[in-house]
Amino acid sequence: MLIDTGSSYTIVPVEVLEAIGFKPDNSKDKVRIITANGYLIAPRIKINWLHTLGIKMDDFNIVAHTLPQGIYAKGILGMDFLTKAKAVIHTDNGIIEVMQSKR
Repeated sequence: MLIDTGSSYTIVPVEVLEAIGFKPDNSKDKVRIITANGYLIAPRIKINWLHTLGIKMDDFNIVAHTLPQGIYAKGILGMDFLTKAKAVIHTDNGIIEVMQSKR
């Protein structure tokens, strides 16, 4: 997944979610996201868990949106995930430290 500190939300492509049984179009929860071409309204769904960067977060909300062509990532980790993970990004050596917060 691509880490994007400019994204408020963690985003997973609609196709990926549909392939594992979710129906994002049925979600009543919608969020407004800003893209390079303006803004759009995208469905947000709650997943049972998300496991990445060595930590697992239960009952996590993700936004369903197809990523633009040319982005070779399975999704975007946004500030919602990075904040909960207490992520620290060390730009001098390219290391990301995470320490999942207690709920």
